[in-house]
Amino acid sequence: ATSSSMGSVEAQQPRAKVAKMDAMESADTKENEPPGKDKEASLSIKELKALLGEQGIDCTGAVEKSDLQALWSRYMLFRSKPLSELQADCLARGGGHRPQTVEACARFLASPLAPSTLAQTTSSGDAGAAQREQVTKREQEAQTEVDRILHVRREAYRSSAEWGFCVLGVAVGGRDTAAVQRAYRALMKRLHPDKVGQSEQVTRAVELVREAKDLCERSLSSIEVPGMPRNLRSECLCATKGKRRFKLSWAAPFASDRAPVKRYIVAALDPAYGRALTVTILEPDYNQELRRFVSMDELTSYVLSEEDLQKMPQLW
Repeated sequence: ATSSSMGSVEAQQPRAKVAKMDAMESADTKENEPPGKDKEASLSIKELKALLGEQGIDCTGAVEKSDLQALWSRYMLFRSKPLSELQADCLARGGGHRPQTVEACARFLASPLAPSTLAQTTSSGDAGAAQREQVTKREQEAQTEVDRILHVRREAYRSSAEWGFCVLGVAVGGRDTAAVQRAYRALMKRLHPDKVGQSEQVTRAVELVREAKDLCERSLSSIEVPGMPRNLRSECLCATKGKRRFKLSWAAPFASDRAPVKRYIVAALDPAYGRALTVTILEPDYNQELRRFVSMDELTSYVLSEEDLQKMPQLW
């Protein structure tokens, strides 16, 4: 009996030790296991953020406590799934991302950045393709412009200015300084090295554009003599000797931006001198009689008076 009792006691000791070790392992596991739903509900926002941070979960987008709780619940839900299933979900969502542990998979799937990261990657890829397409299009347009400029032969035009207008692409009806400057800026922007690159052809085209601009501006800045007044006629206002007066009337020359009328010169042929002598110069000015400014368009007549031109007796 004694031996059987001793055997029974000795046989029970190993089982007690095993039970104690299991209990200790279970306690350690519970201690290291993340808090469950009950404890999660009692945590503050600060504690929830700290808890999520310990697990490596980004909670930047979660502001309210309910958002943090939902994020934690999602993480715990993923942790309860098999590794193979989680890895398949990660591959489907992350574009090739396959974590090797349950925690890593759960962290990736629970993170609010996972779906948006994929969307951003796709979006950035699309944006990059569109940007490359735009760059290619700009380069092709610039190269087409370079080829056009290099093929404009100077000898095919009557003057250097005509060649310059063709290089800049300024139409015949709108050839003024502003149009030349607009065309020049547009071409230089299109032929910028950042858009078309550096090459001998591009460098030569840029030089030709600058030369064309200078030639056009010099051509436009040169003063051209306007045409003759039109429909010149005279009317006798007084035929009394010593008081003779004649009114001269005319129409302005055809309008031209390159040859504007700035003044009229009234001259008369004096037989005593054998040549035309200037009688007066009409310019826009303040008129004392009218008490207002007289514009260039209003200067279409002048009265020749014998009393005012006594030094030219043979004229009359």
